[in-house]
Amino acid sequence: MINTVFFGREPMRETPFAPLPTGAIMPKGWLSDRMQLMVDGTTGHIHEVFPDLSDDNAWLGGEGESWERGPYWLDGALPLAFMTNDEELMTRCIRYVEHALGSQREDGFFGPSGNEDWWPRTVMCKALMQYYSATGDKRVLSFMLKYYHYMYVNLEEKPFYDWAKARAGEALVTVIWLYSVTGYKFLLLLSKMISEQTLNWSGNFTAFPYTTDLKKSLPFEDLKKSTDPTRANYHYTHVVNNAMALKYPALFYNALSSNRDLDAMHAGFDRLMEHHGLAVGIFSGDEHLSGASPSAGVETCAVVEAMYSFENLLQFTGEAKYGDRLETLAFGALGAPMDPKCVLHQYLQQPNQIRCDIAKRAWYNNNDDSNIFGIEPNYGCCTANLHQGLPKYAQSLWMASKRGLVCQSYAPASVSWHIDNEPVRIEVEGNYPYDEKIRLIVKTRKPIKFALDLRIPAWAEGAVFTLDGESVSPKVGEYHTIERMWSGQTVIDLTLPMNIRVNKHYRQSVSVSAGALVFAMPIKEKWVKIKGNYPVDEFEVKPDDHWGYALILDEPMELIKTNQDYVFKKQSPVKLRCKAALIDWNEKQNSADVPPVLPKVNEDDIVDIELIPYGETTLRITQFPVGRR
Repeated sequence: MINTVFFGREPMRETPFAPLPTGAIMPKGWLSDRMQLMVDGTTGHIHEVFPDLSDDNAWLGGEGESWERGPYWLDGALPLAFMTNDEELMTRCIRYVEHALGSQREDGFFGPSGNEDWWPRTVMCKALMQYYSATGDKRVLSFMLKYYHYMYVNLEEKPFYDWAKARAGEALVTVIWLYSVTGYKFLLLLSKMISEQTLNWSGNFTAFPYTTDLKKSLPFEDLKKSTDPTRANYHYTHVVNNAMALKYPALFYNALSSNRDLDAMHAGFDRLMEHHGLAVGIFSGDEHLSGASPSAGVETCAVVEAMYSFENLLQFTGEAKYGDRLETLAFGALGAPMDPKCVLHQYLQQPNQIRCDIAKRAWYNNNDDSNIFGIEPNYGCCTANLHQGLPKYAQSLWMASKRGLVCQSYAPASVSWHIDNEPVRIEVEGNYPYDEKIRLIVKTRKPIKFALDLRIPAWAEGAVFTLDGESVSPKVGEYHTIERMWSGQTVIDLTLPMNIRVNKHYRQSVSVSAGALVFAMPIKEKWVKIKGNYPVDEFEVKPDDHWGYALILDEPMELIKTNQDYVFKKQSPVKLRCKAALIDWNEKQNSADVPPVLPKVNEDDIVDIELIPYGETTLRITQFPVGRR
């Protein structure tokens, strides 16, 4: 891997933090196990189960799919390969890299000749950026300079259109990075051109006219009739575009220093969650913004793209709140649409998901198979794109600051880096987020002074750490800086209390959280094969128990450590016990109806129920009505 990081270059703004190179962070514990599941599952074997990413893919020189799916897969599989040291996956990733590098024309353009869209090349450049950070291969720099010069010369005559226009801000990720590395001035002008040609996401987030479920305000048939050549309403309401665009105002602000963008950066997520927010930490979209009902769908692509946006926002703003938002998704909505072997997935997940089957639901415009488990339910974009979620989260556990290192999330991992040319290694031990106890072991060969910034989540009231026998209570929702001379081995024992919280939502429904985890009531399930042979098969999941419960909030809740090892979707090391009562709560269009408002419950119907982390569930209730005695 390369031995430097990039905080920006004038006249662009300096970023508070910088990502460490791919390979500086290596997962351990449950995180390593989950990433190995991906290697053994669809990510590592996608060419065997998904025809669009077979050896015939056009990004490998074949005659097959030539748009976004090859770059999408590589963007997640490449960091996964480097962080697991899997030789077979690495070999396949490098085939894509070498073919991309070898496909460049004399004028700088590259990729499949049958597709001249800017968009898939934007994704491929993000993957190549990671490849450079992992290998230091200087061919990547000359390749990207040549390509972006081609874009600079041709963008006025060949402007972004349709998806590329909606998502052009993604190109700024690599253009800003490339300018930081090389200092080529034309990249400054290109940044401005890209910003001007991207849909006006800053204006959209500031004004935000899409305040209702689109089924009510803009039916899909009307949306399709629009004569606007930019398809602005389509793209401004598309859930994945919104997830990507969360970071665009920060990128624009970094490149252009516009206060309008600074205001929009704070407004975007807040407006989306106010009108379309769900308990799982993201806004609905099945496929477009669909209101705040917990039976609305959330596209898997939106989850991984929102995570990537929060990772960028941590880097570009240095605001701790984006770490809280990232963790909510990483520990919940990222795992929920996967099967236990990380082979099959859902296109859409629902916070209140009482069955997964081919049936008519109140989706905005998705198909009837959108929430079943398969290789390609509804549409194949998620099949290609879901792989980036966990590896990029792992890459973002730690970042560099001008003064040292920054811990953004405490999942078990080891970090190896050089500060002032001296090697520093940090081991993160524990079972976070499933346990509140974390141990950081800082190792240096020689005495060296640097700062260690620890992100203290906003929910961690009562947080405390011990260092050299002294106990310190850091402020929550901020970074706590430890600046000192580090020598030999130093141990920091950190406790982030998993306080139980009840959160209010749509129609007076509530969800329950503890620490970084959103909890849900699992519904006993029965998997029914629809068609296919493993691993290319499809399953419906049917409920095999009652699900219509109201929570009783005036009874105590208890967090229970099970003393079991974590096994994804099979064994949770933490549960939450609470009181609830079975009520009349019906289905509507094959989903749970909206939660009843303050239903009356009988004292004799009150029972104990157990909740588990949302990401470990398949069928579940996450947003409950509140029972009234």
